[in-house]
Amino acid sequence: MNYKIETPCQKVKNPNWENIKRIILDLPYTDEYFLILEKDKQDYIQACFNEDFKKLKLYTIETRQYSNDIDFKHYQLLTNDVMLVLNGFRNYFNGKEIQLDKYDDISDEF
Repeated sequence: MNYKIETPCQKVKNPNWENIKRIILDLPYTDEYFLILEKDKQDYIQACFNEDFKKLKLYTIETRQYSNDIDFKHYQLLTNDVMLVLNGFRNYFNGKEIQLDKYDDISDEF
């Protein structure tokens, strides 16, 4: 599977897990305040560090999953737990299902 990472400062084709993990862990400390990991032109997972919301939730994770070329579901999770961010990205990267039980379906916003 071919993956691509996009951040404000870089685009990386075919990253390995260590590339992805490093960017996630560095989100609060660099200009790389968001990360998008996609495996095709439609499905993706993204995370951003919410600097303005330090007293609330530090991270927003979103994932979009298409059932065909038009129809999709878009899910969002706000969390302070960087392990949830890492686990979501690791599952996506390894081709496993993301556990969406803690995510909100925000598809209607798009």
